[in-house]
Amino acid sequence: MKKIAFLLGALLAAHVAFAQNILSSVSMQGSVTASTQSGYDVYTTGGGPRTGRYHYWRPVTAQSTNMSVPLAFNAATGLVSTTGTYYAPGYTMSGSASVTFSNTPTSALWSFTTQQSTTALPVLGAHQWINASVTSTPRVYVSVPNDTDVTITFTGGATPAYNIYVLSGELSGSESGKPNTYTLAAGGTYCFWATLTSAATNLGPTSQDCGISLSFSAAGG
Repeated sequence: MKKIAFLLGALLAAHVAFAQNILSSVSMQGSVTASTQSGYDVYTTGGGPRTGRYHYWRPVTAQSTNMSVPLAFNAATGLVSTTGTYYAPGYTMSGSASVTFSNTPTSALWSFTTQQSTTALPVLGAHQWINASVTSTPRVYVSVPNDTDVTITFTGGATPAYNIYVLSGELSGSESGKPNTYTLAAGGTYCFWATLTSAATNLGPTSQDCGISLSFSAAGG
């Protein structure tokens, strides 16, 4: 009987220790995708007898390539790489991403970084174009046992677009003097959804890192 009571006590103690983490549950979804689009513009006539005729350059996509891999929780993804060949000698867009995560009784940190690079793009003629980019779409789901502040920060050369979805509970807005800081109500579940895009913008080889991090702490701390 004493042994059973001891084991039950140990299990309860372990459960309490886990429950005291600032985040009671965390999960993640998403992917990182490298893509290229190549094409040209066609001089086109639009309009009609009533609206009048007008002329414009209409973009035509001649080739699209892409490769995507799922994001790995608390780890680095493999390299994603895709090569466009419509304009010689070809051009390759590559990317990768890494996720780190920690969760303690006093704080938690989820950090996401994506890296993008491209080979030199061909010299194009008038009305020829290439778009090359790496896009990452991390989605983080968290539940909080107590009122919790979360501060969202950005790193690198691109500012991500993000949304916070309240799956249950309440969310209060950014505090004065604490930009991008929100309070998550106790017992709630929330989804942070970000989109990070790094694009090739010139003819030379390029590389760029950008990222987003979520820092959690006790509300008002």
